[in-house]
Amino acid sequence: MKRLLVFGLICLSLVSCSVDNNIDFLDMKSMSDGDTIVIQGLGEYNQDDIKVIQEVIERRCHIPTKIGEPITLTSDFYYDGLLNIDKCSQYLDNKINKIMVTNSVCYSTVHERKVGGIGEFNGNCIIIGKNSRKTLERVLIHEMGHCLGFNHCENPTCVMSDTRENDNLKLNFCEDCQKKF
Repeated sequence: MKRLLVFGLICLSLVSCSVDNNIDFLDMKSMSDGDTIVIQGLGEYNQDDIKVIQEVIERRCHIPTKIGEPITLTSDFYYDGLLNIDKCSQYLDNKINKIMVTNSVCYSTVHERKVGGIGEFNGNCIIIGKNSRKTLERVLIHEMGHCLGFNHCENPTCVMSDTRENDNLKLNFCEDCQKKF
């Protein structure tokens, strides 16, 4: 439960967005090593993407991170040649605050479509799929929002929108989502 609360606080820090592309997150106070976010490669992954995720979390959230051992996947974690992101999330969540990064295209068997990532609703586990550099940070913030308990937002300019049309927009929560905090 402590880990869930800490991860929730991490996600909560995401709402102190400024009006430009530089997000000024709340400075989280020092945390014990048990509250560190572990970032791991998942199946086929790009080490540069892991470094980008680590840099975003440390620079913008001031949360300690560590790079964990990569996770090897067997063929049963794939669906029609795509990474079954729902199955990965279900089987790889060990209640540790972690972000898993893959270079595979992810498919949600629940939503029956390709997705950029998945954040465990009110949880502590995120998987980030294959995304362009400009999209990677937005997907990370979006999935952290799900961990905090946010559903998709109807506002296409909100970072919680489920459309990829907002990839070039500011990484902000809309006014309605901010009120939920």
